[in-house]
Amino acid sequence: MDIKDLIDQLSKKYSNYLTNKFAGHPFTPIPLRGVRKYPEEVIAFFKALDDFNAYNKEKIGKGWTIDWREVKKFGRQYWPSAITVDTEGDFLFLIGKKSSTEKILRRFDQLMQWQPSLQQLFEKYPDLIEKHEPLWDKLMPTLDYLLQHSVKGKLIRDISIPADTKFLERNQKILLQLLKCIDPERGDPTAKTLEEFLELGSLPDFWKMYWLDEQMAQNYTNGEMRLSKELDWLRNIRWENQEIWLVENLKSLYDCPPRKNALAIFSRGFDLHRLKGIHTFQQARLYYWGDLDEHGFIMLSQMRELYPQVQSVFMDINTLQLHIEHLHHVPFVGKERPRRLTPAEWEAFDFLEENNGRIEQERIRGDYLIQYIGGKDLGGADPGGSRYSNFT
Repeated sequence: MDIKDLIDQLSKKYSNYLTNKFAGHPFTPIPLRGVRKYPEEVIAFFKALDDFNAYNKEKIGKGWTIDWREVKKFGRQYWPSAITVDTEGDFLFLIGKKSSTEKILRRFDQLMQWQPSLQQLFEKYPDLIEKHEPLWDKLMPTLDYLLQHSVKGKLIRDISIPADTKFLERNQKILLQLLKCIDPERGDPTAKTLEEFLELGSLPDFWKMYWLDEQMAQNYTNGEMRLSKELDWLRNIRWENQEIWLVENLKSLYDCPPRKNALAIFSRGFDLHRLKGIHTFQQARLYYWGDLDEHGFIMLSQMRELYPQVQSVFMDINTLQLHIEHLHHVPFVGKERPRRLTPAEWEAFDFLEENNGRIEQERIRGDYLIQYIGGKDLGGADPGGSRYSNFT
Protein backbone atom coordinates (compact mmCIF):
# COMPACT_ATOMS: atom_id res chain seq x y z
CA MET A 1 0.00 0.00 0.00
CA ASP A 2 1.51 3.29 -1.14
CA ILE A 3 1.25 6.12 1.41
CA LYS A 4 -0.18 8.36 -1.31
CA ASP A 5 -3.11 5.96 -1.62
CA LEU A 6 -3.83 6.37 2.08
CA ILE A 7 -3.81 10.17 1.86
CA ASP A 8 -6.05 9.94 -1.23
CA GLN A 9 -8.50 7.82 0.77
CA LEU A 10 -8.71 10.58 3.34
CA SER A 11 -8.94 13.41 0.81
CA LYS A 12 -11.97 11.76 -0.80
CA LYS A 13 -13.75 11.95 2.56
CA TYR A 14 -13.32 15.73 2.88
CA SER A 15 -16.61 16.63 1.23
CA ASN A 16 -18.51 14.26 3.53
CA TYR A 17 -16.56 15.66 6.49
CA LEU A 18 -17.77 19.20 5.64
CA THR A 19 -21.35 17.99 5.24
CA ASN A 20 -21.25 16.44 8.71
CA LYS A 21 -19.57 19.52 10.12
CA PHE A 22 -22.25 21.82 8.70
CA ALA A 23 -24.93 19.48 10.09
CA GLY A 24 -23.36 19.59 13.57
CA HIS A 25 -22.37 15.92 13.69
CA PRO A 26 -19.26 14.92 15.69
CA PHE A 27 -16.18 13.61 13.94
CA THR A 28 -16.07 9.83 13.57
CA PRO A 29 -12.68 8.03 13.50
CA ILE A 30 -11.69 6.90 10.03
CA PRO A 31 -10.15 3.45 9.48
CA LEU A 32 -7.91 3.18 6.42
CA ARG A 33 -8.27 0.27 4.02
CA GLY A 34 -5.67 -2.01 2.51
CA VAL A 35 -2.91 -1.73 5.11
CA ARG A 36 -2.59 -5.37 6.17
CA LYS A 37 -0.92 -6.62 3.01
CA TYR A 38 2.84 -6.08 3.00
CA PRO A 39 5.37 -6.03 0.15
CA GLU A 40 7.32 -9.15 -0.66
CA GLU A 41 10.57 -7.32 -1.46
CA VAL A 42 12.78 -6.20 1.39
CA ILE A 43 13.45 -2.66 0.13
CA ALA A 44 9.77 -1.96 -0.48
CA PHE A 45 8.86 -3.47 2.90
CA PHE A 46 11.10 -1.21 4.96
CA LYS A 47 10.33 1.87 2.86
CA ALA A 48 6.63 1.34 3.53
CA LEU A 49 7.33 1.09 7.27
CA ASP A 50 9.24 4.37 7.14
CA ASP A 51 6.33 6.00 5.32
CA PHE A 52 3.79 4.76 7.87
CA ASN A 53 5.93 6.04 10.73
CA ALA A 54 6.39 9.44 9.07
CA TYR A 55 2.76 10.13 10.06
CA ASN A 56 2.69 7.99 13.21
CA LYS A 57 0.89 10.00 15.88
CA GLU A 58 2.78 8.17 18.62
CA LYS A 59 6.06 9.50 17.22
CA ILE A 60 5.20 13.02 15.99
CA GLY A 61 2.16 13.92 18.12
CA LYS A 62 -0.32 14.13 15.23
CA GLY A 63 -1.30 11.90 12.33
CA TRP A 64 -2.68 8.40 12.36
CA THR A 65 -2.74 5.73 15.04
CA ILE A 66 -1.12 2.42 14.09
CA ASP A 67 -1.97 -0.97 15.60
CA TRP A 68 0.95 -3.35 14.97
CA ARG A 69 1.12 -7.07 14.46
CA GLU A 70 4.12 -9.37 14.37
CA VAL A 71 4.97 -10.90 11.00
CA LYS A 72 7.55 -13.48 10.08
CA LYS A 73 9.17 -11.54 7.28
CA PHE A 74 12.85 -10.74 6.97
CA GLY A 75 13.26 -11.99 10.51
CA ARG A 76 10.96 -10.74 13.25
CA GLN A 77 9.20 -7.59 12.05
CA TYR A 78 6.05 -5.61 12.81
CA TRP A 79 3.50 -4.53 10.27
CA PRO A 80 0.26 -2.52 10.68
CA SER A 81 -2.84 -4.53 11.45
CA ALA A 82 -4.89 -1.33 11.35
CA ILE A 83 -4.37 2.38 10.79
CA THR A 84 -6.96 4.81 12.12
CA VAL A 85 -7.38 8.57 12.03
CA ASP A 86 -8.85 9.28 15.45
CA THR A 87 -9.50 13.01 15.56
CA GLU A 88 -10.60 15.90 13.37
CA GLY A 89 -7.26 17.62 13.89
CA ASP A 90 -5.38 14.52 12.74
CA PHE A 91 -7.60 14.27 9.66
CA LEU A 92 -7.04 17.89 8.58
CA PHE A 93 -3.31 17.65 9.26
CA LEU A 94 -2.96 14.54 7.08
CA ILE A 95 -4.80 16.04 4.09
CA GLY A 96 -3.20 19.47 4.50
CA LYS A 97 -6.45 21.41 4.95
CA LYS A 98 -6.26 22.75 8.50
CA SER A 99 -5.92 26.42 7.54
CA SER A 100 -8.40 26.39 4.65
CA THR A 101 -10.99 24.51 6.73
CA GLU A 102 -10.75 27.03 9.55
CA LYS A 103 -11.48 29.74 7.00
CA ILE A 104 -14.45 27.80 5.58
CA LEU A 105 -15.92 27.22 9.03
CA ARG A 106 -15.54 30.89 10.00
CA ARG A 107 -17.41 31.83 6.84
CA PHE A 108 -20.04 29.15 7.53
CA ASP A 109 -20.68 30.60 11.00
CA GLN A 110 -21.03 34.08 9.48
CA LEU A 111 -23.46 32.83 6.82
CA MET A 112 -25.53 30.96 9.42
CA GLN A 113 -25.89 34.14 11.47
CA TRP A 114 -26.96 35.94 8.29
CA GLN A 115 -29.32 33.32 6.76
CA PRO A 116 -29.74 30.10 8.82
CA SER A 117 -31.90 28.59 6.06
CA LEU A 118 -28.79 28.12 3.93
CA GLN A 119 -27.57 25.28 6.13
CA GLN A 120 -29.43 22.65 4.09
CA LEU A 121 -27.89 24.02 0.88
CA PHE A 122 -24.35 23.82 2.25
CA GLU A 123 -24.94 20.32 3.54
CA LYS A 124 -25.99 19.28 0.05
CA TYR A 125 -23.23 21.21 -1.73
CA PRO A 126 -20.39 21.47 0.81
CA ASP A 127 -17.96 22.98 -1.70
CA LEU A 128 -20.08 26.11 -2.28
CA ILE A 129 -18.55 28.17 0.53
CA GLU A 130 -14.93 27.68 -0.54
CA LYS A 131 -15.76 27.87 -4.25
CA HIS A 132 -17.31 31.32 -3.87
CA GLU A 133 -15.10 32.62 -1.07
CA PRO A 134 -13.96 35.77 -2.96
CA LEU A 135 -17.62 36.74 -3.56
CA TRP A 136 -19.41 36.36 -0.22
CA ASP A 137 -18.80 39.91 0.98
CA LYS A 138 -20.65 41.12 -2.13
CA LEU A 139 -23.14 38.26 -2.40
CA MET A 140 -24.62 38.90 1.03
CA PRO A 141 -25.47 42.61 0.60
CA THR A 142 -26.62 41.92 -2.98
CA LEU A 143 -29.02 39.24 -1.77
CA ASP A 144 -30.20 41.50 1.06
CA TYR A 145 -31.12 44.09 -1.54
CA LEU A 146 -32.95 41.58 -3.75
CA LEU A 147 -34.83 40.19 -0.75
CA GLN A 148 -35.90 43.62 0.44
CA HIS A 149 -36.84 45.25 -2.87
CA SER A 150 -39.19 44.42 -5.72
CA VAL A 151 -37.22 44.31 -8.96
CA LYS A 152 -39.94 42.87 -11.16
CA GLY A 153 -39.80 44.28 -14.68
CA LYS A 154 -36.42 45.98 -14.20
CA LEU A 155 -33.48 45.38 -16.50
CA ILE A 156 -30.75 43.40 -14.79
CA ARG A 157 -28.19 46.21 -15.15
CA ASP A 158 -30.61 48.82 -13.79
CA ILE A 159 -30.93 47.19 -10.37
CA SER A 160 -29.16 49.32 -7.73
CA ILE A 161 -27.29 46.56 -5.93
CA PRO A 162 -24.26 47.42 -3.75
CA ALA A 163 -21.84 46.08 -6.38
CA ASP A 164 -20.85 46.85 -9.96
CA THR A 165 -23.57 46.75 -12.62
CA LYS A 166 -22.34 43.46 -14.11
CA PHE A 167 -22.20 41.57 -10.80
CA LEU A 168 -25.69 40.10 -11.19
CA GLU A 169 -24.96 38.87 -14.72
CA ARG A 170 -21.62 37.31 -13.81
CA ASN A 171 -22.96 35.49 -10.75
CA GLN A 172 -26.47 34.53 -11.79
CA LYS A 173 -26.09 30.83 -11.02
CA ILE A 174 -25.05 31.13 -7.38
CA LEU A 175 -27.48 34.02 -6.74
CA LEU A 176 -30.38 31.98 -8.11
CA GLN A 177 -29.31 28.97 -6.04
CA LEU A 178 -29.17 31.07 -2.85
CA LEU A 179 -32.44 32.89 -3.50
CA LYS A 180 -34.33 29.66 -4.12
CA CYS A 181 -33.09 28.36 -0.78
CA ILE A 182 -33.67 31.54 1.26
CA ASP A 183 -37.00 32.59 -0.24
CA PRO A 184 -38.36 29.78 -2.45
CA GLU A 185 -41.77 31.46 -2.79
CA ARG A 186 -40.26 34.61 -4.26
CA GLY A 187 -40.43 33.23 -7.80
CA ASP A 188 -41.07 30.24 -10.01
CA PRO A 189 -39.26 27.24 -8.45
CA THR A 190 -38.65 25.79 -11.94
CA ALA A 191 -36.94 28.98 -13.20
CA LYS A 192 -33.60 28.29 -14.89
CA THR A 193 -32.25 31.85 -14.75
CA LEU A 194 -32.19 34.71 -12.29
CA GLU A 195 -34.17 36.85 -14.75
CA GLU A 196 -36.98 34.26 -14.83
CA PHE A 197 -37.05 33.84 -11.05
CA LEU A 198 -37.18 37.58 -10.33
CA GLU A 199 -39.35 38.29 -13.40
CA LEU A 200 -36.91 40.88 -14.67
CA GLY A 201 -37.46 42.83 -17.86
CA SER A 202 -35.43 42.35 -21.00
CA LEU A 203 -34.28 44.41 -23.92
CA PRO A 204 -35.79 43.70 -27.36
CA ASP A 205 -34.02 40.72 -28.88
CA PHE A 206 -32.63 41.92 -32.21
CA TRP A 207 -30.98 39.69 -34.81
CA LYS A 208 -28.70 41.08 -37.49
CA MET A 209 -29.59 40.20 -41.09
CA TYR A 210 -28.28 41.05 -44.53
CA TRP A 211 -30.08 40.87 -47.86
CA LEU A 212 -27.99 39.23 -50.57
CA ASP A 213 -30.64 40.21 -53.12
CA GLU A 214 -31.25 43.96 -53.68
CA GLN A 215 -34.65 43.32 -55.22
CA MET A 216 -35.87 41.50 -52.10
CA ALA A 217 -34.60 44.43 -50.02
CA GLN A 218 -36.67 46.76 -52.19
CA ASN A 219 -39.72 44.53 -51.90
CA TYR A 220 -39.66 43.94 -48.15
CA THR A 221 -37.54 46.58 -46.36
CA ASN A 222 -37.66 49.69 -48.57
CA GLY A 223 -34.22 48.97 -49.99
CA GLU A 224 -32.48 48.64 -46.62
CA MET A 225 -29.88 45.88 -47.01
CA ARG A 226 -28.56 45.58 -43.45
CA LEU A 227 -31.26 44.85 -40.90
CA SER A 228 -31.71 44.42 -37.17
CA LYS A 229 -35.00 42.65 -36.51
CA GLU A 230 -36.73 40.78 -33.71
CA LEU A 231 -37.60 37.13 -34.21
CA ASP A 232 -41.29 37.99 -34.48
CA TRP A 233 -40.50 39.72 -37.77
CA LEU A 234 -39.16 36.44 -39.13
CA ARG A 235 -42.09 34.52 -37.72
CA ASN A 236 -44.64 36.78 -39.36
CA ILE A 237 -43.27 36.98 -42.89
CA ARG A 238 -44.32 34.58 -45.64
CA TRP A 239 -41.99 34.21 -48.62
CA GLU A 240 -41.83 31.65 -51.39
CA ASN A 241 -38.82 30.22 -53.22
CA GLN A 242 -36.31 31.99 -50.98
CA GLU A 243 -33.03 30.99 -49.33
CA ILE A 244 -31.98 31.60 -45.74
CA TRP A 245 -28.26 31.62 -44.90
CA LEU A 246 -27.34 31.15 -41.24
CA VAL A 247 -23.84 32.54 -40.69
CA GLU A 248 -21.98 32.09 -37.41
CA ASN A 249 -19.56 35.03 -37.73
CA LEU A 250 -20.76 38.62 -38.13
CA LYS A 251 -17.91 39.66 -40.43
CA SER A 252 -18.59 36.65 -42.65
CA LEU A 253 -22.26 37.64 -42.78
CA TYR A 254 -21.39 40.91 -44.50
CA ASP A 255 -18.74 39.23 -46.67
CA CYS A 256 -21.39 37.09 -48.40
CA PRO A 257 -21.59 38.05 -52.11
CA PRO A 258 -24.90 38.88 -53.85
CA ARG A 259 -27.27 35.96 -54.36
CA LYS A 260 -30.77 35.88 -55.83
CA ASN A 261 -33.69 35.37 -53.40
CA ALA A 262 -31.38 35.07 -50.39
CA LEU A 263 -31.29 36.54 -46.87
CA ALA A 264 -28.30 35.95 -44.56
CA ILE A 265 -28.84 35.90 -40.78
CA PHE A 266 -26.23 36.13 -38.02
CA SER A 267 -27.05 32.95 -36.06
CA ARG A 268 -25.29 34.11 -32.86
CA GLY A 269 -23.45 30.90 -32.01
CA PHE A 270 -25.32 28.61 -29.63
CA ASP A 271 -28.25 31.04 -29.57
CA LEU A 272 -29.38 29.36 -32.78
CA HIS A 273 -31.78 27.15 -30.78
CA ARG A 274 -33.99 30.24 -30.48
CA LEU A 275 -34.64 30.08 -34.23
CA LYS A 276 -37.00 27.14 -33.83
CA GLY A 277 -40.54 27.12 -35.15
CA ILE A 278 -40.10 29.74 -37.89
CA HIS A 279 -42.43 29.06 -40.82
CA THR A 280 -40.13 30.71 -43.35
CA PHE A 281 -37.29 28.39 -42.34
CA GLN A 282 -39.48 25.34 -42.84
CA GLN A 283 -40.29 26.40 -46.39
CA ALA A 284 -36.92 27.81 -47.44
CA ARG A 285 -33.73 26.40 -48.77
CA LEU A 286 -31.71 26.60 -45.58
CA TYR A 287 -27.91 26.82 -45.43
CA TYR A 288 -25.56 26.90 -42.46
CA TRP A 289 -22.01 28.26 -42.55
CA GLY A 290 -19.93 28.03 -39.40
CA ASP A 291 -16.32 27.71 -38.35
CA LEU A 292 -14.40 24.60 -39.30
CA ASP A 293 -14.02 23.56 -35.68
CA GLU A 294 -15.62 21.45 -32.97
CA HIS A 295 -18.28 24.01 -32.05
CA GLY A 296 -19.12 24.82 -35.65
CA PHE A 297 -20.03 21.20 -36.40
CA ILE A 298 -21.94 20.83 -33.12
CA MET A 299 -24.02 23.89 -34.01
CA LEU A 300 -24.63 22.54 -37.50
CA SER A 301 -25.88 19.28 -35.97
CA GLN A 302 -28.10 21.16 -33.51
CA MET A 303 -29.61 23.22 -36.34
CA ARG A 304 -30.47 19.99 -38.18
CA GLU A 305 -32.40 18.86 -35.12
CA LEU A 306 -34.63 21.91 -35.68
CA TYR A 307 -34.62 21.84 -39.50
CA PRO A 308 -33.49 18.52 -41.00
CA GLN A 309 -33.18 20.02 -44.49
CA VAL A 310 -30.27 22.29 -43.51
CA GLN A 311 -27.28 22.06 -45.85
CA SER A 312 -23.81 23.20 -44.87
CA VAL A 313 -21.50 25.34 -46.94
CA PHE A 314 -17.70 25.47 -46.63
CA MET A 315 -17.76 22.83 -43.87
CA ASP A 316 -16.29 19.87 -45.74
CA ILE A 317 -12.91 18.30 -46.31
CA ASN A 318 -12.40 20.04 -49.65
CA THR A 319 -12.72 23.51 -48.14
CA LEU A 320 -10.49 22.47 -45.24
CA GLN A 321 -7.73 21.26 -47.54
CA LEU A 322 -7.90 24.40 -49.69
CA HIS A 323 -7.42 26.59 -46.61
CA ILE A 324 -5.09 24.35 -44.60
CA GLU A 325 -2.54 27.18 -44.21
CA HIS A 326 -5.00 28.87 -41.84
CA LEU A 327 -5.30 25.84 -39.54
CA HIS A 328 -4.31 26.57 -35.96
CA HIS A 329 -4.42 24.38 -32.88
CA VAL A 330 -7.26 24.55 -30.35
CA PRO A 331 -7.82 21.59 -27.98
CA PHE A 332 -11.12 19.76 -28.52
CA VAL A 333 -13.37 19.79 -25.45
CA GLY A 334 -15.12 16.54 -26.35
CA LYS A 335 -18.13 16.92 -23.99
CA GLU A 336 -20.55 16.77 -26.91
CA ARG A 337 -20.21 15.27 -30.35
CA PRO A 338 -22.24 16.20 -33.42
CA ARG A 339 -24.69 13.52 -34.54
CA ARG A 340 -26.11 14.73 -37.85
CA LEU A 341 -23.27 15.15 -40.33
CA THR A 342 -22.67 14.09 -43.92
CA PRO A 343 -19.72 11.85 -44.80
CA ALA A 344 -17.79 14.87 -46.13
CA GLU A 345 -18.50 16.79 -42.93
CA TRP A 346 -17.48 13.83 -40.78
CA GLU A 347 -14.24 13.59 -42.73
CA ALA A 348 -13.50 17.24 -41.99
CA PHE A 349 -14.55 16.91 -38.34
CA ASP A 350 -12.41 13.82 -37.79
CA PHE A 351 -9.38 15.53 -39.32
CA LEU A 352 -9.84 18.57 -37.07
CA GLU A 353 -10.34 16.40 -33.99
CA GLU A 354 -7.23 14.33 -34.69
CA ASN A 355 -5.17 17.49 -35.14
CA ASN A 356 -6.88 19.67 -32.52
CA GLY A 357 -7.40 22.04 -35.42
CA ARG A 358 -9.57 25.00 -36.28
CA ILE A 359 -10.12 27.26 -39.27
CA GLU A 360 -12.30 30.33 -38.62
CA GLN A 361 -14.90 30.96 -41.30
CA GLU A 362 -13.58 34.48 -41.91
CA ARG A 363 -10.40 32.82 -43.25
CA ILE A 364 -12.29 31.48 -46.28
CA ARG A 365 -10.97 33.36 -49.30
CA GLY A 366 -13.15 36.01 -50.92
CA ASP A 367 -12.66 34.61 -54.41
CA TYR A 368 -13.77 31.21 -53.10
CA LEU A 369 -16.94 32.75 -51.67
CA ILE A 370 -17.75 34.50 -54.93
CA GLN A 371 -17.02 31.44 -57.02
CA TYR A 372 -19.27 29.12 -55.03
CA ILE A 373 -21.99 31.42 -53.69
CA GLY A 374 -22.54 34.03 -56.36
CA GLY A 375 -25.18 32.66 -58.69
CA LYS A 376 -24.44 28.97 -58.15
CA ASP A 377 -27.36 26.58 -57.64
CA LEU A 378 -26.55 24.73 -54.45
CA GLY A 379 -29.27 22.14 -54.87
CA GLY A 380 -32.59 21.52 -53.19
CA ALA A 381 -33.37 20.58 -49.65
CA ASP A 382 -33.67 17.03 -48.42
CA PRO A 383 -36.91 17.08 -46.41
CA GLY A 384 -36.42 13.55 -45.17
CA GLY A 385 -33.37 14.52 -43.17
CA SER A 386 -31.85 11.05 -43.33
CA ARG A 387 -29.11 12.21 -45.68
CA TYR A 388 -27.80 15.72 -45.76
CA SER A 389 -26.77 17.26 -49.05
CA ASN A 390 -23.31 18.77 -49.14
CA PHE A 391 -22.21 21.75 -51.12
CA THR A 392 -18.88 20.86 -52.79
